Amino acid sequence: MEEKGKVKAEAYKYLSVRSRSESEMVRHLSKNGRSPAMVEAVIGELKREGLLDDEAFSKEWIEAKKAGKAYGPLKIRADLIARGVDREIIDLSLNEDYPSEVQHDLAMALAQNKLASLGEDGLKAIRRLEAYLAGRGFEHNLARQVIREVFKKDSLLIDRTGF
Repeated sequence: MEEKGKVKAEAYKYLSVRSRSESEMVRHLSKNGRSPAMVEAVIGELKREGLLDDEAFSKEWIEAKKAGKAYGPLKIRADLIARGVDREIIDLSLNEDYPSEVQHDLAMALAQNKLASLGEDGLKAIRRLEAYLAGRGFEHNLARQVIREVFKKDSLLIDRTGF
């Protein structure tokens, strides 16, 4: 059986790269046939030390992804679920740290920048913008609203396309 100090040192090293969810840490420490009791003991110590906290992790993840990658809430939610964060914690964090106004402003900035780089207009540009915002993790209704606002000067195009 591996010494607890070595397992804890490995946990610290894993945390030195970035914050981790509890689930990520359990998966990492469970490799190499470690006993569940040993992993659980180290996880407990890390939580008591404040180094493992899924709520703080999700808030940090949201801030990083909306600022750095400009991801919408659907993409962020999927990322956090994949990292084993409880859905209730995710919903609470998104509601607190990524309000709809912020989502709208970010989606609008992304759409305007993307439209400028497309060099197109019309239905093709609308469809590409819609796909782009969906790929970034923005909800369909928000993407449509933003596209309507971006193309508000061309109301005839919006009327023809049903946006």
